[in-house]
Amino acid sequence: MQFTSPSAITKFDPEQFGGCNRRWHLRYVVGKEEPQGKGAELGDQVHHEIEHYENTGEDVLSNIARAGKHAVDWVRARVLEGTAHVELPMASLLEIRGVPVKGKIDVLNLSGRHYDDRGEHEDGVPEAHDWKTTAKPELMKRADELVATVQMPMYGVYLAEHLSRLGPTPERVRLSHGYFGTQARWYEKRSSVVPVERLARRWEEVGLTVAQMILVAREPDPLKVDPNWRSCDAWRGCPFRNICTDRPLTEVSAFLTSERSSEIAAAVADATRKEDDPMPSFLDSLKPPTPQGAPAAPPAPPAQLAPVAAAPDTSRLAELRAQLEAEEAKARAAAAPAPKDEIVNLTGKDAQRYAKASGIDDLPHGAGIQTSRSSAVLAGVLPPDAPAPGATGPIAEPIPPETLAAQSPAVQAAAAQVAAQPESPAAEPAKKRGRPRKTLSTSISPEGQVAVTTTPAPAADTGGELWLFVDTRLVRGLDSQPLEPYLEAMLAALAKQGEVPDVRFAPDGHPYAFGKWKGILAACVKKNPPPAGSYTLHGLPYSDIKQVVLEALEPLCAVLVRS
Repeated sequence: MQFTSPSAITKFDPEQFGGCNRRWHLRYVVGKEEPQGKGAELGDQVHHEIEHYENTGEDVLSNIARAGKHAVDWVRARVLEGTAHVELPMASLLEIRGVPVKGKIDVLNLSGRHYDDRGEHEDGVPEAHDWKTTAKPELMKRADELVATVQMPMYGVYLAEHLSRLGPTPERVRLSHGYFGTQARWYEKRSSVVPVERLARRWEEVGLTVAQMILVAREPDPLKVDPNWRSCDAWRGCPFRNICTDRPLTEVSAFLTSERSSEIAAAVADATRKEDDPMPSFLDSLKPPTPQGAPAAPPAPPAQLAPVAAAPDTSRLAELRAQLEAEEAKARAAAAPAPKDEIVNLTGKDAQRYAKASGIDDLPHGAGIQTSRSSAVLAGVLPPDAPAPGATGPIAEPIPPETLAAQSPAVQAAAAQVAAQPESPAAEPAKKRGRPRKTLSTSISPEGQVAVTTTPAPAADTGGELWLFVDTRLVRGLDSQPLEPYLEAMLAALAKQGEVPDVRFAPDGHPYAFGKWKGILAACVKKNPPPAGSYTLHGLPYSDIKQVVLEALEPLCAVLVRS
């Protein structure tokens, strides 16, 4: 290879989102062009606007870039005082495995100061900064994820090498992303301070990837290059997916259900956690290898997982699942009392639906129908688990005398008082004219009735209940915590289990694909709800994930308040 770049290495590395050896081979070895999406075109436009403004001072910033103009102005001030450089090329200084690295660093800040939403701070740490554009805030990199990318560690290595030629090598380097929103107008900075030793280790990892690129570049047939099926649908889909005629339909599902996936994940985790291995010095790792006679062969690439031709046999698993469900249904049927066919009174639209289903054509307007509960269920008027109208709760069976005799005198007196009261049907409340009053939330009491509740008084303890306030402003003194950390942990667990970077970007054939992640997420939330307490949830109209979680938690909340 004559040269490489951070973007090319990212497209090759299967550990990066969208990385695929075959896609890189088709693009950079075969020479097939990739159509540029609208998002990439918009990002290039914003970069050109910022570069022009930083170099000339002419304000050509669009509405997207203007959302972060305060940050761009701060960088321009550093450029004018000579402590920062913009659009600095790397090819003249940086090589990896003997291959020159091409590319430009958006901002190289040598002032020892940095700027964020809280203002300017001085910590003596040099900074490598890159401008980014995104339409979805959830796609932004976290601060601790910047060192795991390809681009930012290479920028950090260049910054450290640049300063080492001017003086002592810095001990730490700041890596930063400045994000501009392309749909809503906003700006946010993500920044992390990384030790130089950690950059050196990451540099060696990227060097192994480049060594694999050199080997793959020697292969003339792209179909003989290992593909990464998980990246077929990344970033609006691979433009070369029609070329991969050997793509198995069951590759993803077979790998997710195999034992090899957990073994490989454990091996990778152990390999990346070896902190005692001797590491080369930072400056030595940056020097190109010295030729001595015949050039040494690059290290062999790691073994790739062989494609699975067909999904594993799950007949035994299905048989055990069916047997377990049958046993649970049998246990529930044995424990449940025999249903009683009560008499129900149907009025209004329920009476009209029942009359239509039963063939009654001469039902007077406003008349009601008295029928059995089972008939109403069969007619489609009532669901099978609907409570009987007017019921105040389950009918209690009489307490046997021998059981009552063993109870305390207080219990015996209460039982005698209840037995002495005559049974009377529950009176229906009189209907009121006009629209019913709105309530803040409702909850189902243990007796089966729907009870209306209002906003609870400020308290630090919810009494073992789950309270949720959605897009609301809480009164002062109410001890509530955000629900977002719970959502992030749940999504991270699902993404790790499914071997995808995000549950919403699963490839075709994946258990999460085509919106099925919503049902899986809802089931997991119902099975593992957050602990009892008071929580807040904001931004519901803008997040599909939060809408799914709220729908799953709504039956579990004793108090639910929505804006």
